[in-house]
Amino acid sequence: MDCKRNKLGLAKLLLCMGMLVAYLSSATLPSQLVSAATIKTPASIQAWLDSVKNKTVKSSGGFGGECVDLARLYSQSVLGNDIGRATISGGAKDYATQAVPSGYIRINYSPGFKAKVGDIAIWEKDGGGYGHMAVVYAVNGNDMIIYEQNYAGKRYVIPHTVRNYDRIYAGTGGKLSAVLRPTNLAVNQINKPMQGANLDGLSLNGNLLTTTGWYWPGKSYTYQYVFVMNAKTGSEIARIKSDVLLRNDIKLKLNNQLNADASGFGVQLRVPIDSQVYIMIRRTNDSLGGTNGGYADHRFTNQLVSTSKNKANLEQLTRVKNMISTKGWFWPRTNYQYQYVFIMDKTTNREISRQLVNISNRPDVQNYLGNLTGAARTGFSVTMQVPTTKPSYIMIRRTNDRAGNTLGGAEDISFSNQVIPSR
Repeated sequence: MDCKRNKLGLAKLLLCMGMLVAYLSSATLPSQLVSAATIKTPASIQAWLDSVKNKTVKSSGGFGGECVDLARLYSQSVLGNDIGRATISGGAKDYATQAVPSGYIRINYSPGFKAKVGDIAIWEKDGGGYGHMAVVYAVNGNDMIIYEQNYAGKRYVIPHTVRNYDRIYAGTGGKLSAVLRPTNLAVNQINKPMQGANLDGLSLNGNLLTTTGWYWPGKSYTYQYVFVMNAKTGSEIARIKSDVLLRNDIKLKLNNQLNADASGFGVQLRVPIDSQVYIMIRRTNDSLGGTNGGYADHRFTNQLVSTSKNKANLEQLTRVKNMISTKGWFWPRTNYQYQYVFIMDKTTNREISRQLVNISNRPDVQNYLGNLTGAARTGFSVTMQVPTTKPSYIMIRRTNDRAGNTLGGAEDISFSNQVIPSR
């Protein structure tokens, strides 16, 4: 709208100003934006994308958290030319076919196509039928890093590496359809190095976690550390220094970037049980694995490992007349001197009888639990009299009380879901 005073009356001028204020107040814009006229180079575009990383953004006229919101906010705030709404189906795929917005050219993908930093990339066969769009952050050959929103349900801005212009999303995939290329991009582009990471292997044996993979943050650091992180809190559980392994396959994948072959890792480390964890890789100049002197992290939060373990198992429970035979294992969190087997009344949960039983070695249980204190001495096996015909069950007590009570500390496990057979 032309708001010049010589063309509008005072009432229309006030209306125009009100619309401008409403527009500015409705847009969700990062506070560190600079004038659109000065933001044309790859470095400044990358700086803006970095500023909204891990944030949920909303464009003027958008819903918030959508892929289109990021593309429109970028076009509104950085380039000064809004790409406008999707006008055909209401989805991102419309931008590959609808009228080209002012300030852009549309380039359809074909063999030989080369993306540029600042392109708005469009995939028609993506996003569950609505299409998908993103902003190009870095380019290396036919691969690129894009910044996107609403990727795999993540309604915030994240980077993602796309190989050969092909991406896979929610079980579908397809080649790039087209890009909207701003006409005010710098002609000569110097792009940030390609980055990437992959967790090739992740397995748990007992409490020993083994992991292999690679991480190339785009530049070299002196040290590499592998962290085990608590998936619930995001806090560190353990860390170990890891040699940087040579991965020539990764250097080829990243178009022979200098030093990109120094990207591999492979370690084993002990983890606590009853946790859900993920792996984080840190490349750093800090010899202790901290952040002094510069660092780069990659968190594999989409590959979780549960370290939950059973603490006991009743492997046998048989009855012949008034005698029962039972065996199994029980691992308490603390070492105790004595072990008792109790027969408990199923109805009242009161003791019927008890018997002192040796704590036997169970190497198989130690293999299952891992290198944990007391994991080997967990077994019980006993034949004892059942002085009742009432429904009853087995309870195991580990205790420091020679009489089998709780004096000095004790821990019980009840197998109340396994009733002793009737005669």
